[in-house]
Order: sequence, then structure tokens, then C-alpha cells
Amino acid sequence: MVRLNLSSEPRWITLIDGADAGRLGVEPVEVLVEPITTAVMYSVRQEVREKHGLDPDQDLGEGATESVALQLDFHKALAARIIRDWRGVLDENGKPAKVTPETCAALMDIMLVYEAWVMKVFAPYIGLVSEKNGFALSPNGTSAGATNTAQPARANAKNARQSSTRRKR
Repeated sequence: MVRLNLSSEPRWITLIDGADAGRLGVEPVEVLVEPITTAVMYSVRQEVREKHGLDPDQDLGEGATESVALQLDFHKALAARIIRDWRGVLDENGKPAKVTPETCAALMDIMLVYEAWVMKVFAPYIGLVSEKNGFALSPNGTSAGATNTAQPARANAKNARQSSTRRKR
């Protein structure tokens, strides 16, 4: 089953909550993001392919030796595309930072923020994509969706041979 969110309104997502922020000695971080759409994904992928000189038809994970750099560049480009505002992101002078492609890229360079971004912003989109992969849900039960792979045993199959219970020397 696919759950559709028909709202195209941006929503606030907490990347670093108050408890983690206090423990780490940083400010809580929230971002206002637009929904990730197929059009956004295609354009961001194309942008990263062009930046790295990849074939337009090549998947971003196949045959690329710098896959970590590709992933990071992808998320930087995605962040620049969908982040509209944020709270808790300060510039080098301690003032609230403006949302620009450069500041979005700098935010993704912080490992803690990057990991939270992937889990809280990107992973739900990937989960939705995997839900619509063309396979129906399996029926309930441990083997309800399985098909038989073995032929039924003959009705007149012989019993197993009784082995001796005596110890051999």
C-alpha cells in the first residue's frame, strides 16, 4: 500500500533535537523542506552526473569509483534544491545563516547533520519509492505467500529403517 501525501507544502523536520544538541553542545537544527518529487530527483541526479562527467544514462551508483563523493554531492544538491528555511544554523559570526546553495553544502559537510538528513529527509522518500516497486504485498502468514517447490511424497513411501539402539564397539 502506498500512502500519498498530497500536500505540496513545505514542512519542518528536526535534524538535531534539543536532547542531542544539549549532549553535543550545539544548537538544535530544523530545516523547512519542500517535498521530494520525481522531477526534483531527476534534475538533481542530472546535475550530479554533469558535475562528475558521467554518462546521462549511467546510474549514480554503478561503476563510479568515487561513490562517496557522488553521494555527498547528490545530497548537497538536493538540500540546495528543497531547503527553504532553517533554525539553528549560524554563520561564522554567530548570526542566522541565509539559505544558499553554498550554506546548504556547508551544512551537509557536518557528518551529524548529513546522517540525520539522510535518515529523516531522504529515507522516507526512498521508502515510498520501494513501496511502489511493482510487487504486491505477501498474504499474511509465514508461508502464505510461498509457492511449493517440491513434489508431494508418494502415498506408499517406505518407512525409515529402524537402527539398532545397541552401542557399537
